[in-house]
Amino acid sequence: MPRYADRARSDAWEAGKPGKAYRLKLSDKFRRATIDMSRSEQLHYAVHRNNMVDARVLLEAGAVPFDETQEKAVEKKKRDGVKLFVDYGIKPTQHALALARHNSDRETRDILLRSGIAPCESELEYAVWDNKAEWVDTYIKHGARPTPEMLDFAIRKSRDAQIALLLLDAGVVPDTKTLEFVVEKKRGYWIETLVTHGATPTPEMLNTALGNKDMESAQALIAEDVVPDEWALVLAIHHRNKAWLEMLLEAKAKPTNDMLYSAIYNYRLEAAELLIAHGVVPDKAVLKLADCKDYARFKPMLVEAVEKAKTAEQPAKKLILRKAPAAPVRRLVVKRSGL
Repeated sequence: MPRYADRARSDAWEAGKPGKAYRLKLSDKFRRATIDMSRSEQLHYAVHRNNMVDARVLLEAGAVPFDETQEKAVEKKKRDGVKLFVDYGIKPTQHALALARHNSDRETRDILLRSGIAPCESELEYAVWDNKAEWVDTYIKHGARPTPEMLDFAIRKSRDAQIALLLLDAGVVPDTKTLEFVVEKKRGYWIETLVTHGATPTPEMLNTALGNKDMESAQALIAEDVVPDEWALVLAIHHRNKAWLEMLLEAKAKPTNDMLYSAIYNYRLEAAELLIAHGVVPDKAVLKLADCKDYARFKPMLVEAVEKAKTAEQPAKKLILRKAPAAPVRRLVVKRSGL
C-alpha cells in the first residue's frame, strides 16, 4: 500500500473513525498538496490559502484547529475563516481579539464576540490606552469589567472624555486620587461628574483650588457641600480676595479672632469688615493691636462691634433675671357652726 494511504489510515485511526479518511470530499489539488499533513495541519493550510470549501469539509470531519490557525486568520483579516470557526463552535482566544483591536478591525471583532467570549480586563485596558471609545463601549457590553485604575488613566492622559463617561456609566467608583488630580490640574469641569458617581471631595481639595487661584474648581467643590476649613479663609485673606472670602463665609466657614487679628495686622480692611459682619467679636488681643498707632484707624470699627455684641446680649440677660410675680395663695377658711 502506498505510504500516503498508510498516513491517511493512521490519521483516521487517531481520530477514532477508521476508514472515514478515504471518504472526505477534499479537492484533488488540496489532497495532493496536504497528503503528508495531519487534519489540523490541513485545516491551517486551507484557511491560510483561503480555501474555505476544504476547510469546512475538515471541520465537519472533526478536525481541531490550532490556536495559531484562528489567530493567523484574524491577523490577515481572513474574515471568512474566522466566521467559519465561530460557526463550528470554535471559541477564539483573547489574543485573537487583541489582534483584531490592533488592526482596528471592527468586523472581525464582532464575529469573534458572537462566539460568546468575554473580553478580559487587560484587553479593555488596551482599548482605553489606544483611545478607542467605540471598542471600550463594545467590550463593556460584552462583559468586560472596568476598574477605577482605567478611569484614572483615561482622565490623567486626556483620553476621549467619552471613554471616561462610559467607564463611569458601567459602575466604576472614582478613586480619591482621581478627584485630587482634576483639582490639581484645574479641570473643574470633571468635579461634579466624579462626585455624582461616588468620589468624595475634601476641604484639602478646596485649599488646593484656592492655592491655584482656580475659582471654577473652588465653586464646584463648594457646590458639592464641601465646608471650608480655617486654612481656606487664611488663603482668601492672604490673597486680598473679597469674592473668595464672601464665598467661603456663605459656605459656612467658621471665622475666628485669629483671622481677624491677621486681617488687621496685614491691613486687610475689607476682610476685617466681613469677618465682623459674620459674627466675629474682637477679643482683647485684637483691641490691644488696634491701640497701636499704626492700626488706630481700625479702632472705631472694632469698638463698635464690641458694643453691638454687648447690646445684643443685654435683653437676653434681663429676660433671664426677670422673675414672674408670685400667684396669690388662697386659703380656705372653714367656719364652725355652733351646736
